[in-house]
This record gives sequence, C-alpha cells and structure tokens, in this order.
Amino acid sequence: MNKQLFFPVLGLAVICLAFFSGCQGGGSGATATSANGFQYTHHIQNEGVKPQPGDQVYFHFQVFLDDSLLQASYTNPQLPNFQLPTPEEVEKQPDPVVDVLPLMSVGDSITVVQPLDSLPQRPPGFEKYTDLVYTVTLYDIKSAEEYQIIAEAEQKKSHERVAAIKTLSDQVLADYNAGKLTDELTETATGLKYIIHEEGTGAVPVAGDPVDVHYYGTLTDGTMFDNSYAKGSPISFAVGQGQVIPGWDEGLTTIKQGSKATFFIPFELAYGERGNPPVIPAKAELVFYVELLEPNTQ
Repeated sequence: MNKQLFFPVLGLAVICLAFFSGCQGGGSGATATSANGFQYTHHIQNEGVKPQPGDQVYFHFQVFLDDSLLQASYTNPQLPNFQLPTPEEVEKQPDPVVDVLPLMSVGDSITVVQPLDSLPQRPPGFEKYTDLVYTVTLYDIKSAEEYQIIAEAEQKKSHERVAAIKTLSDQVLADYNAGKLTDELTETATGLKYIIHEEGTGAVPVAGDPVDVHYYGTLTDGTMFDNSYAKGSPISFAVGQGQVIPGWDEGLTTIKQGSKATFFIPFELAYGERGNPPVIPAKAELVFYVELLEPNTQ
C-alpha cells in the first residue's frame, strides 16, 4: 500500500499520555522508587481515593527526552484513559506511567523517569539522550461499572452519529455521481476535488502542523471502507509530512480548522494504480467526508 491513515508511535506511555497545572495540594518533592524500580517525584499530592486494578484512569501527560519535549496529551481532543492492570500484569511488562498511577489521587502530579538504557532497544535518534521523563496528572477515576455505563452511552451516540454521517455522505456522493455538484466543487491542479459543507473559523494548517480529523471514507459506489466515528476518536498526525495519503495532506492544507468538507481523491493521490487489496480496488477514487477539528483548548 502507498500510505496508511495511521502511523506507529512509541508504546502505551506515549500513546495514552499535558501537564494539568491548576491542581491544588501538597507534595513531598522527594524522590522515591516505584514497585518496579522507576524513580519518581510526587510534586502535588492530594488526600483522596487512589485507583484500583480494573478502574478506568483518566490523565494528562508530558513526555520528555531529558529536557526536550517529545509529546503531550493536551494537543489531543480527548482525555487519555485506560483500564488499570493488576500488579501482576504490570510486573510482567513494567511501564513507568502504569507503575505510578496507583500511587495517585485525582489532581496529583508525578514525574517518573525511565532510563533509556533499560529499554530492550533504543529507538532511532535517541542515542544522545539519557532518560525518558514522564510528567503525569491524574484527572479522574471511574470504576469498571461506571465506565461500562459511560461506554454504552458513548457507543449508542457513536452509532447515531455514524448513521447521520452515512446519510449525508450517501447524498453528497449521489449528487457527485449525477454531476449535480459541478458548480460547488473546487478542483486543485493535482486533480483533488472538494466541497466545503461548513467552513470553520480556525487557521488553515500548514505543513508540520498537528491536526485531529474525523473521517468517513467510501468508494464511489458508496461502499464504506473506514471511518473514525465508529472508533470513537479522530486520527491525529502532522499534516504535510507524508504520514497519510497525499490527497489528505493536500486537502487538509486547503480548509480552515473547524471545517466540514468532502474530498474526492483521485487514485494518483490515494493508493495508486494497485490500490490496497482487498479493501481498496485498483485505480480507486476515494471519497472522504472529513471534520478538521479545532485545536484542543483544555
């Protein structure tokens, strides 16, 4: 295939992990050692319930290579969360962030250090650095039962949203195939065509900008092959860096943040002559309804 819509990053601690500086409470500031040997400092320490195995924990984070910021969750539109594993599960595959979360109450802030020498293999480009440093703030705790109720409500909402997007996408595609959108379409020099359904008020992204995009992708016969709404979260990536298909890189640098649009992407800007069997046929024109989300302001 030419390009994936998704791209790999570091492990759980990087994927799931913004420093939430407005917390109250005291902290010892002294360095201690977690159950699996990671050095940590409890900066802000509140009295309160601590998460138990099976609880869903919601948290913000920053990740540093020594003192250079690598990634932060506040750029994402959704608060990271996952189910806290048992100590036995953590011991099998120690993770610095998972190690310190059970020590925290809501509003607590901890910095935990993972020496790069402790990794089975250093990632490329990390040779000159000594540590991965994670600053984590616990935002909320939900029991498994509470989370199940929330998940079921979100799933229902997601199904309703997918149905509404499908109806809109089907109508736009029918009009496109019938030649009814000729006066509304904008076509670029590369052959990308697009129509803006709702123009946002944000800036137009430039190459290198991080973006968050919800999408609903179909073939020109209406077959849906992928969508982010059913997954419950948008895709996040740096635009214009070749991390997605060329039609996306071009299209997303032509519309404002907050816009809702449909891209009609020729095969040359998608998966090429070969396609991406068995999902994307050869020389397939792709149709994407997209929502270019406004940056998160949390």
